[in-house]
Amino acid sequence: MTGLVLTASGCLFWVCVEGTRERTDFSRALFSWSVSAISCDEGVFLEKQTRALLVVDVQYDFCPGGALAVVTGMDVAHRICGYLESFADCYAVIVFTRDWHHDPGRHFAAQGEEPDFLEIWPPHCVAGTKGAEFSPALLHWTGQAIIVSKGHWSAAYSGFQGTADISAGRELFLQGFLQESAVGSVDVCGLATDYCVAATEHDAMENGYKVRMLVDLCGGIAADSTARALTRFVKAGGELVFSEAVA
Repeated sequence: MTGLVLTASGCLFWVCVEGTRERTDFSRALFSWSVSAISCDEGVFLEKQTRALLVVDVQYDFCPGGALAVVTGMDVAHRICGYLESFADCYAVIVFTRDWHHDPGRHFAAQGEEPDFLEIWPPHCVAGTKGAEFSPALLHWTGQAIIVSKGHWSAAYSGFQGTADISAGRELFLQGFLQESAVGSVDVCGLATDYCVAATEHDAMENGYKVRMLVDLCGGIAADSTARALTRFVKAGGELVFSEAVA
């Protein structure tokens, strides 16, 4: 098997087996990929004092109607909100990352230029605009989260390239904040699976964290690139986790 992708319905996976693609149900996909279910009560899966939840770039411009929409973006936002309402207490810290572009140079296509959707993108998530705001579906959750902003003056896919205002006049990169919070492992969800989620997971593992991806709380831009991202993540030692708190 080479990949697994959550479809727009949220109920089926595309599972790539020996170069072919077949549609299968949740149970078969979960069995094939050894995806774990979360149980906060058991304490085996979630160690509250040392685990962080990283919610990646759930913003207007990455949801339907936005400048760079993920088809399932709004559905993902609702699912994450439901998950937070049920499981927020299982985490020592919760972080929301966001693209917060001022002038990111060649990350944005110039006026009249066709983006290649690889390195050059349509303008999106410009700081201070509606497109950069978090999805209102996500904000139905009223708890507290640290906001990490990235991509002010250049491309920045990983949350670890961003900084947070921890207190007045004190700014830390995400890695510094997690270290100060004595975090040892992270769960990751959000948008998009094949870009900013994948980059954040990669950097988390590079920094020595044990990383789990909440696979049903993520959405990808394209099926092929999402399958490749999931495959790379598992091969690198990441764990795919199925959330039981689907909104």
